[in-house]
Amino acid sequence: MPSDFLPIASDFGGNKIVIAVSGQYYGRLFFWDHENEVDEGFIAGVENMSLIADSFSVFLSGLHE
Repeated sequence: MPSDFLPIASDFGGNKIVIAVSGQYYGRLFFWDHENEVDEGFIAGVENMSLIADSFSVFLSGLHE
């Protein structure tokens, strides 16, 4: 996982919901798929992430019970 991202939640399979805390994606939330993580020694990017929301407030407004 790139260093610009902070995990805020996870699912039972080990995948994470992360928020960008700096960089070009600052404030956006992504789903991080641990199954598609880059090999050790390579620089991690967002290739194995899917955009969930453009901000935390948009993310929260999309949650339903």
